[in-house]
Amino acid sequence: MNAKKFMSTVLCAGMALSALAATQKTVVPIAKQKPPLLRRCPDVIIDSFTVRLVSTQVGMPGKEFPTDTVRLRAVLKNAGNLALPPGTFVELRLYRNNDNIGVRTFQNILGASGSTWAWDRTVTFTHGVATTFMVYATLNSVAECSIDNNTARLTINETLLHAGR
Repeated sequence: MNAKKFMSTVLCAGMALSALAATQKTVVPIAKQKPPLLRRCPDVIIDSFTVRLVSTQVGMPGKEFPTDTVRLRAVLKNAGNLALPPGTFVELRLYRNNDNIGVRTFQNILGASGSTWAWDRTVTFTHGVATTFMVYATLNSVAECSIDNNTARLTINETLLHAGR
């Protein structure tokens, strides 16, 4: 019986050591790690897209289809690690319920990495109708790190929009 007890103890110890060895990882010291290769490029993003109520016709007598007037604000940012070259044009397109309602082109609005620029636009829409705005930014002949972050959508929540009135 002592031999069986000894063998089971050795077997349990061996399994424990095997499990311990399997969980250990070799970590390369930070000084020897290679930094990831970074692509140097500008990257214009829509950092925020907000709405603020300017006026409303809700509750006015004689208005069968009252409208709301809002101020939209899109903040663009160069989130890349390279400045935009001088002379770069940024085109902004604004859509309401997927219909293009405006295109504007601006030059030299963003420069160094981290720079921001705000664009305001006042628009009117029919109150009580589901409304979604979308802003889309494109650059002329300048390659960006990513174009997947050049669009922002904002669906109007009229309860929140009229909360302060």
